Amino acid sequence: MYITCGRRGEDYLKETHCYDPDSNTWHSLADGPVRRAWHGMATLLDKLYVIGGSNNDAGYRRDVHQVACFSCTSGQWSSVCPLPAGHGEPGIAVLDTRIYVLGGRSHNRGSRTGYVHIYDVEKDCWEEGPQLDNSISGLAACVLTLPRSLLLEPPRGTPDRSQADQDFASEVMSVSDWEEFDNSSED
Repeated sequence: MYITCGRRGEDYLKETHCYDPDSNTWHSLADGPVRRAWHGMATLLDKLYVIGGSNNDAGYRRDVHQVACFSCTSGQWSSVCPLPAGHGEPGIAVLDTRIYVLGGRSHNRGSRTGYVHIYDVEKDCWEEGPQLDNSISGLAACVLTLPRSLLLEPPRGTPDRSQADQDFASEVMSVSDWEEFDNSSED
């Protein structure tokens, strides 16, 4: 478990700490390359990525575009391709070799954001993802991977199971990556 940066009083930090559950202790590691708070983090391929946030290095609060990468094996920091836009308080999720940075707040723009940026670790580049329906900050995100057998299970009580299998499979396979499911009941 790692924690990075943050704020103590008015001071923005670039500290890094690691928790060792075997000894039940925290250890200080090398400081990150930039002070920031309200950032997000993701781990991928034995590396920790510190993304977004803001600081007041210019005398006022501004976005941090620099993305810091900590090697958990060497204990060294490096920088990767910078964010194309500010993401303070973003949602972050990892899928395959991509890091998704969702919404947040841009202090340079003075507003919450609805844009999505996707970092490709193998290519060290960012691309734009689909815009969120609303501008939102302070969100949390995760990826849920379900077994295909669960997705292909027909709804309970279906009289013709073979037809339900085909209908349900085609419905599941046609859902876009960003489609919202409504599982609520209005009864």
